[in-house]
This record gives sequence, C-alpha cells and structure tokens, in this order.
Amino acid sequence: MAVTVVANGTHTPTTTGETELHATSTAGVYGYVVDTANMLGGDTVTLRVYVRGVSAGAWRLAYQSSFSHTQGEPAKAAPAVYAAYGYRATIQQNAGTFRSFPWHVVSL
Repeated sequence: MAVTVVANGTHTPTTTGETELHATSTAGVYGYVVDTANMLGGDTVTLRVYVRGVSAGAWRLAYQSSFSHTQGEPAKAAPAVYAAYGYRATIQQNAGTFRSFPWHVVSL
C-alpha cells in the first residue's frame, strides 16, 4: 500500500482557538501526525479530525485527543479515517506557551 504525504508544515498557534491544518473533499483514507516534542509543563494541545457524512454536508467530529505537559512519546498519530466526502485535520493549543508543532497528513 502506497502512502502519500498530501500536506505538511509547522504550525505555531497565535490564539487558543482551533486552527485548520488541512481539509479536502477528495475521498480517501487519511492519517494525521503531529510532533509534540516542543511541549513543556503547563501546555495543553487538542488534535481533531472531522469528516463529512454526506457530500457538502456538515463536518462531523471523528477523532479528538488532548495532550498536556512534556511528552515522553511526542509523535501523536490520529487513527486512519475513511472519508468519503471530506477530511479535515485541526489543532488547538488550549493552554501554556505557544509552541511550534510540525505535522503531516497522509493518504493511504
């Protein structure tokens, strides 16, 4: 099975609001990885994945996980999700000092 990186970058939040890192309406199986190695005590980050249930429908939460403080295992991978009508990956730093987070989205 071939894995293709469809988007990547480094995000440094400037607000505690949720930030979209990647969205697509192309059907596929997608995975999302964020490197949280820069987190320190007092930091909290939430990763979310959304899919559309029907063509052009509303985004529906498919995965959410929050992480706090220094991370012993910094690679955070959202589970692979089959998205028939759309896929959206977001990050939100809820607390602490704004850090840089390298990330990538792959299609399988």
